Amino acid sequence: MQSIGKQHTSRAPRLQERLRRWDQGNRQTRIRMLEEFIDMYQHATGPQLESELENGASLFLARISSWLRLSYALGHSVGLQLQAISVFIAASSGQRFLAEFVEVGGIATVIEILKLPGLSEEDKARATSLLSSVAAAGRHYKEIVCEGYGIEVLEGLMRSSKSEDQLEEARELLVTLGRGNPAFSTHVHKALLRLLKSESSVTQRLACSGLRTLLGLLPTSQLYVTDEAGNSVPVVDSSYCEAAVGLLSSFNLQLLYEANELFTVLISMEQLEESLLEELVKQLVEAADDAQPGGKQVPLHMQASAARALGQLLSGIAADKREQYTSQLQIVPWLCTLLARSQTPSPECEKAAVQALQLLSLCAGSIAKDMQTHLGPRAVRHLLDATDASQAMATMTPDMLTTIRGNIEAFLAEHRRKRRPPPMRMPGQVNELLSGADDKAAADEGGETETGAELAADPDGSTRAQPEVA
Repeated sequence: MQSIGKQHTSRAPRLQERLRRWDQGNRQTRIRMLEEFIDMYQHATGPQLESELENGASLFLARISSWLRLSYALGHSVGLQLQAISVFIAASSGQRFLAEFVEVGGIATVIEILKLPGLSEEDKARATSLLSSVAAAGRHYKEIVCEGYGIEVLEGLMRSSKSEDQLEEARELLVTLGRGNPAFSTHVHKALLRLLKSESSVTQRLACSGLRTLLGLLPTSQLYVTDEAGNSVPVVDSSYCEAAVGLLSSFNLQLLYEANELFTVLISMEQLEESLLEELVKQLVEAADDAQPGGKQVPLHMQASAARALGQLLSGIAADKREQYTSQLQIVPWLCTLLARSQTPSPECEKAAVQALQLLSLCAGSIAKDMQTHLGPRAVRHLLDATDASQAMATMTPDMLTTIRGNIEAFLAEHRRKRRPPPMRMPGQVNELLSGADDKAAADEGGETETGAELAADPDGSTRAQPEVA
């Protein structure tokens, strides 16, 4: 006990000297002190920091936090302060330092720093890394970050940053905030869905990967929530499928790979099976209707990707559901529309359609019957016996193609007939106005004289004959 007391007494002047040097030093002095601190203690534990800083670690952390707020307000670089604070927060058994940093509004300060428009990439990386250390401390701290609009700030960062390393760091932080944080997991999902529509393929790819990770980890108990009326409402809806299928418009192979991986996760969720297949079929429907009024032009490579995805996804689900969806969504004839184009044929679309049909042909039941109906028996045998999709189309005889086109034209004619718009219904007030106009016209017609003269009212209420104008 006596030796410990002597040691504490001898260290006290050193602690005071360190703090005095900080308080009286200029910017360069403080920078040197932080550089020395980071170099010496970046891997230290909480107790080691407390011991090395002579039980004054909290005092030193408070001074760094105050200087951080002042520096960013004056527009100075804050990367070094953020890195030094991370040494405290990321330290093993250093939860006390994290609690102290939160109490002085440190998390809100870091989020505000990330909002700065002219922030350097290095400072962005340090701020994101610091928030990652905070979020890793548990659900309570994740909620604090989210309540401080951390999700929105990270979404904006992923839209604006040009550094792939920075984008990956932000994506990982979003995934951390969305995992084990039920109060804000839906907000993270929505942010990633919006990022799937970003103009940057790198941002899209990373957002797709993050969303796939979160959906794969989503507990069954969180798939549905209860609304105010007590009804069970799914957390994930068709907007996930729409955003995922939209990625097929890209030419980036890495992004297309991530999109197909996301399809695999979405199709495994019962409430999204039908929505995903509908969204993929929709691309083929709109492509076939693009010549019609209001039709949407679907890029050829997107049609091909949708066809391939349909074949892969359908061949991997249960047989009864495969039969149901194939019949309900008329998947076989819509795939055949890619083979029946005579004016604008696309080898890529044809190859994708053949590959999908070959996969579906392995499934018995109504699928095989649909193929016989829309392709014809000869074409079915030809396609199924072919080992290469491109070669199968290249060697298909003219009479086979004529049969396919005839069958598909009949199918499309029936489809368009069913899609005719319903009779236009006028609102009640418009109908009343039109009826009143018809009644007035009929009255005017009945009141005409044999000579065609019209009666006009004089100011005194009498009538006079007004000659018809030739």
